[in-house]
Amino acid sequence: MSHQRVLGQPSLSAQALPAVLFLGIACASMPTKAHNATWSLLARRIPPVADLASIRSQDAPGDVLTGQQMAVALRDAGLPVSALAEAMGVERKTVYAWLDGVEPRGANASRLAAIHEALFGGGVASLREAYRYWSTPLAGGASMRDLLAAPTIDTAAVRDAVSVLLSRAEESSARRARLAISGGVNGFTEGSLEIGESA
Repeated sequence: MSHQRVLGQPSLSAQALPAVLFLGIACASMPTKAHNATWSLLARRIPPVADLASIRSQDAPGDVLTGQQMAVALRDAGLPVSALAEAMGVERKTVYAWLDGVEPRGANASRLAAIHEALFGGGVASLREAYRYWSTPLAGGASMRDLLAAPTIDTAAVRDAVSVLLSRAEESSARRARLAISGGVNGFTEGSLEIGESA
């Protein structure tokens, strides 16, 4: 027997289901005619299983992100709007529209989700430092910029590239810290003598 929603009858929310169950138990003590009428009414108002799944997904909005949420997350993680626009193959004004709440459609929606998943799916929280090396060739000669501009996003390759770029950023940061501690800013000043010192 297939369940179909009766037009004009609102479906029950997930919060109302306990009340429906309580009514069902209460109906058990009713005379048969009233019992059947009550269950008939409830059967028309209980949504089919597919509707219950959508109610659960609405109750847990973190499961599926909107285009705006993905675009904001990428921007806030340090990916400039211009870089996202280039990876998406759209103009910057289109990305700004997504940031303002206009939902991407069709191929743009799929590509944005693929880029978001590739960059964040490995647990990366920030792209700010990695972005400094966006155009640097990686193993195989392609840069992160190239990987994200490809017609199809290779999730594994992008995640590997993010890992490599973050390692380079950490090495660079450690090198800068060592130079700061030693008083040098670059290779020339690190080896130079202070005024008044003798060799």
